[in-house]
Amino acid sequence: KSKKYLFEFIMSDSAPNTSGDQFSDEANSYNLSLLSIKFIDNFLIKGGHFLVKNFQGEDTEHLYKEIKKFFNKASYIKPSASDKNSKEIYILGLEKK
Repeated sequence: KSKKYLFEFIMSDSAPNTSGDQFSDEANSYNLSLLSIKFIDNFLIKGGHFLVKNFQGEDTEHLYKEIKKFFNKASYIKPSASDKNSKEIYILGLEKK
């Protein structure tokens, strides 16, 4: 019998290889972030937390809403170490429902 592992915190700091084409890079980042959301249902305990990196674009709000469905709280984070012109942001989900 296979043991199921569960975690209190899942972080996805992954990013696609960038092409220099902003639209493609944002779309690839969005799709990668959507894949990471699948870990919430399968591996995150109730009350757990989730953090995912994303390149801000037209799909970012949709991604935020998808993540928010799983959590009591959600927010955007722009690290102070991140270049102010960078499209890189994080979405944080706190307290899985």
